[in-house]
Amino acid sequence: MSIPEDQIEFAPDQPREWMRLSEIEKQSIRYVDKPLLQRGTFHILVARKGKGKGTSVSSFATRFTKGEYGEKRGVIWIGTEDSPSIDIRPRLEAAGGDPELVIYVMRHLTLPDDLGWLRGLVSTLADKGIDVGLIVIDPLGNHVGAINTSWDGHVRDAIQGLNPLADELDIVLVGIRHLTEKEANDLRAGVLGASAWLQVPRVAIAIVDDPIDPELKHMHAFIGNRTPPGESGRQFRIRGVLLEGLEEAVTVAEWDGESTVDIEALFASRDDSEKTPSRSEQAREYILDVIEEEGAQESDALDARVAQATGLKAKTIRNLRSDLSDKGLISPVPVKDEAGTVTTWLVKRTKAPRQAISSRSRLQIPESRSSTQESRDVDGIWTGRDPDPDSGVSQIPTEDLESGKEISSSFLLDGNGRCRRHPDAPQMWCLECRATAESTPSQQEIDARPEGWAS
Repeated sequence: MSIPEDQIEFAPDQPREWMRLSEIEKQSIRYVDKPLLQRGTFHILVARKGKGKGTSVSSFATRFTKGEYGEKRGVIWIGTEDSPSIDIRPRLEAAGGDPELVIYVMRHLTLPDDLGWLRGLVSTLADKGIDVGLIVIDPLGNHVGAINTSWDGHVRDAIQGLNPLADELDIVLVGIRHLTEKEANDLRAGVLGASAWLQVPRVAIAIVDDPIDPELKHMHAFIGNRTPPGESGRQFRIRGVLLEGLEEAVTVAEWDGESTVDIEALFASRDDSEKTPSRSEQAREYILDVIEEEGAQESDALDARVAQATGLKAKTIRNLRSDLSDKGLISPVPVKDEAGTVTTWLVKRTKAPRQAISSRSRLQIPESRSSTQESRDVDGIWTGRDPDPDSGVSQIPTEDLESGKEISSSFLLDGNGRCRRHPDAPQMWCLECRATAESTPSQQEIDARPEGWAS
């Protein structure tokens, strides 16, 4: 049922808050450079470091300034990583671009607060005879202010204004974001942080090396809500050009025809030599390696040991250990005193299979001192066996009265031989840990302990 025209009233000085869909003019997708760049659209370009993001975007900028996409148009370049004198201008000139039409923004732009300023800059340049056709923000993550870049709401609020800005100004807007080593064989998961980094832009473009010819790069729009999946992309090579007055060659993208590969499958099937595991991945593997080779470990000691080996914080290691437990690869085991109070936690390996990362990147477990070294007496206080210098765990031997077997309790020592849980204790190890060490657990508790935990 339609509403009669004479019943529709709009205040003459107020913007309309709604309109009929029939009043909106239909438009086709307007490609500037099919199948990659769309006019009036916010794009995001992702790739690992050193894969040609800046060089390829310099090529796009060059083509705008030379008029290869129609009339000559200007470029606004917002960058905080590449040097304008060493990287941006030389790359543009090496590709044949006109630096007179490229505006490098000197101020630090923050989104979404500076969208109005950016809109005003485009208007100011138009008054000076420069019709802006491309805006580059490199990298995009450096211009979103003090937000949590892993929260969808924060990221969406910061960058969602770029879509209407690109549409309003009828420009191509490209934000660059790095891929991380996380989820090394998943292109979408490799974008650090919130999923909004890929969901908000109209088009997401990726660059991936060719598996046979590493000098050949494939560029595809792998996410887009306006085009069907499986569209072909472009391939290019990077070569060096020596500019007059410079001593080192400058990188230039040479486009080399159509690319018909499946970009996501290509990314997933990269050679293992390119997949460098992150420190978190190495830490996960190290945790499993230690437990498998040495038996169950005291949890805090294991965290400290892995943190030292990887350079990660102990809190991060605890989170990784919790994740391994959630996946069923390891299991926590409580150790209780005779009153039933949990005194410490051990971590043991389950029977669940693991898929290890490349042995090339596995951290080696150092050879540790023998845990059977003679104990010594310090100021009349029994200190137990010397601590393992790598784990910081000392085993206190006691005898179970019922079975006559020797059992052990663990406590943590720092480099000075003091208890890590109670560093201010006056003795070399605190009374709470000593009480734990001297307690006599039941035979049931002894039998419940995992094999090898006190070895």
